[in-house]
Amino acid sequence: MSGRNLRDFVISHRTQYQDGEEQKHLVTRMMMGMDSNRYKKINYEEAREAAFRFKDNAVATGARLNHLKNRARIGKERQLVKQHYPIWRESHKELRDHLRGAEYVYQSVFSDLIKSLSNIGYLDYASDLEQCDSEVDAEIKKFSQAIIMPIQQLINDLKIRLHRGTSGPNIHESLKEDVDDIMNEIDSVKSQSLSVGKWLSHQQMILEGDLEKADIISNDAYPSLPPVESALPVGIVLAECPDTELKSTILRQFIDLHTNYNRRLKEELARLQGAESLFSKSKDKSWIFSVVYDLYHRHISPQSRESLHFLIIDMLAHLISKNNKSEILELESHFLKQRYSKKHCELLVSNYNRDFGNLISNSLSAFAEARHVYANADIAAKDRAKQRKICAALHEKVISLRAKQEEILQLEAELEERSRRKHFEEEEKRQWLENERRYRMKKEITKYQRQRKAMEQQKQMEQEKRLQILKSEIENQRKIDQERVNYRAEKIKERNEIQAIKLKAKIEDEILKQQRLDNLRQTVAVEAKFDPERLVADTISSKARQGIGTNEEVSIQAPLFDVHGYSQKQIEGDVRLRVEAALRNAGIHESEYARRVLSNIPPPTQPRRDTDSSALQYMFKN
Repeated sequence: MSGRNLRDFVISHRTQYQDGEEQKHLVTRMMMGMDSNRYKKINYEEAREAAFRFKDNAVATGARLNHLKNRARIGKERQLVKQHYPIWRESHKELRDHLRGAEYVYQSVFSDLIKSLSNIGYLDYASDLEQCDSEVDAEIKKFSQAIIMPIQQLINDLKIRLHRGTSGPNIHESLKEDVDDIMNEIDSVKSQSLSVGKWLSHQQMILEGDLEKADIISNDAYPSLPPVESALPVGIVLAECPDTELKSTILRQFIDLHTNYNRRLKEELARLQGAESLFSKSKDKSWIFSVVYDLYHRHISPQSRESLHFLIIDMLAHLISKNNKSEILELESHFLKQRYSKKHCELLVSNYNRDFGNLISNSLSAFAEARHVYANADIAAKDRAKQRKICAALHEKVISLRAKQEEILQLEAELEERSRRKHFEEEEKRQWLENERRYRMKKEITKYQRQRKAMEQQKQMEQEKRLQILKSEIENQRKIDQERVNYRAEKIKERNEIQAIKLKAKIEDEILKQQRLDNLRQTVAVEAKFDPERLVADTISSKARQGIGTNEEVSIQAPLFDVHGYSQKQIEGDVRLRVEAALRNAGIHESEYARRVLSNIPPPTQPRRDTDSSALQYMFKN
C-alpha cells in the first residue's frame, strides 16, 4: 500500500465488528496520532527471538536423537565384534599353527636337500641355495624392521600415552600438547601402509599369474572324468579270456559306466556354471564367500550356532561394501548352489573312481576264473558241461553285477535328486518366511500410518471445533463489552451532570458564606486605642518565660513529639540480636544451623494476634 491512499484507507475502511461510534473514535485517534490501550502491539523482535529459540531447541533435539542413534549403532557394532572375536581368535591360532608347521617342514626339507646335495657332490649348488635362503631371510627381516616394527612401536607409544593421560590428574593434557605431531605420524604410517599393501597385492597378483601359467594352481578347474579312451583299461582289453562273450559284456559295462557318470557330471557342471555366472565379473567375491563360510563353519561355537548366518552376512557386508544386504543375500543363494553343485561333482568323480576300481577287480577275477575253467576243459568231457555251467553262472553273475551297478546308480540318482529337492524346498521356505515377515511389517507400518492420519484428522476437527467455540465466545464477549461500555458512558455522563450541579451549588454556598462573614466582621470590628507605650512594652508570654506574673514551672527540655518506637536499651536487650552478633563473629551466620537457632529463639514480647499469618507459617514450613 502506497502513502498516497493510506489516509483514504484509514478513513474509509470498516471492519464487520465495528459500529458507528467506535469507527469514528478509532479514525479520530488514528488521525491525531494517539495509540489505543484496547489493542496490544506485537513485538516482532520477541517473536523472532522466540522463533529462533524454538529452532535452536529443534536443532538440539535432532542432535540428541542423532547422538542416541550413534550410541545405539556403536553398541550394536561392539556386540557384533564380541561375537566375531572368538572365531577370529581361533582362526588366527589355526593360521599361526599352520605357519609354524610350514616353516618347520620347510626347514627340515631344506636341510635334507642341502645334506643330500653335499653328499652327492653338488657343493656349489648347495652353497648357492644356502646363500639364497639367507638373502630371503635378510629381506624378510628388513621388511619387518621397515614396515611392521614402526607400526607396532606407534601402537605401543599410543597405548602408553593414553595410559598416562587417563591415569594422571590432568586427563589428556599430555595428548593435547603434541596432538598435531601424533596425527602427522599416524597419517605418514597410514600412507606408508597403504602403499605397501598395494605393492604386496600387485606382487600377489603377479605370483598367482605365474603359478597359473605353470599349471601349479588353477582356480577355474572343475572336477572331470578321464577321457573316453581311458574308459577301457589296457589291462582289461589285453587280458586273456577264453570266453569272448564274457569279455565283450565286461567291456560294454565299462563303457556304460563311463557314459552314465559322464552324463550326470555334465548336468551337474551345467548347474555349477550357471551358479558361477554371477561371479564371473569378480572372482574375489567367490573367494571371499568360500573363505568366510569355511572359516565360520569350522570355528563357530555351539552357543553361537543360532547366530551363524547373521554373523556371516555381517562379515560379508563389511568385506563387500559395494553391495547392499539384498544383493549379498542373492549372492549367498548363488554361492550355496555353486558349493552344493561342486561337492556333488566331486562326489560323482569319487564314486566313478570307486566303481571303476571295483569293476576292474571284479573283471580280473572273472577273467582269471574263466581262464582256470577253460584250462581244465581238456581234462575230461564231463568237465566241459561243468565248465559251461560255470560260464553260464559267471555270465549270470556278471549280469546280476551289472543289474546291481545300475540299481546302485539309480538309487544314488534318486537320493541326489531328493537331497536337491529338499535343499531347494528349504530355500523356498526361507524366502517365503522372509517375504511373510516383510509383508507383516509393511502391514503394521500401513496400519500405523492410517491410525496416525486418523488421529491427526480427529485432532484437526477438535481444533476447528475449539476455534469455532472460541470465536463465538469472543463475539459474545465483544457484545457484552460493547453494552458495558455504553452503559458506563451513560453512567459517567449522569455522574458528571450531578457533579456539575453539586459544584454550582457549592460555589453559590461559598458566595453566600463570604457575604455573611463580611457582615459579621463589620459588626465585631476592633477599635484599637492609641497607646504608644504598649508598642515597646514586654508581652505576657515574654514575661512568663522570665517568671514574671506566673508561678508555673516551664520545662523547656520536654520532647516536641511522642516516641512510639524502641529505645537503644530495648534493642540491646533483645537476645536474638546478641546471638546473631555472636554467630556473625564466628562466620556461620549464613548457615542452615544459624537459621534453625534464630528461628527457635522467642522474642522478648509476644506479637499481637492480628499480626500472625498462617500463610507465612505454611510457606516457611515448606
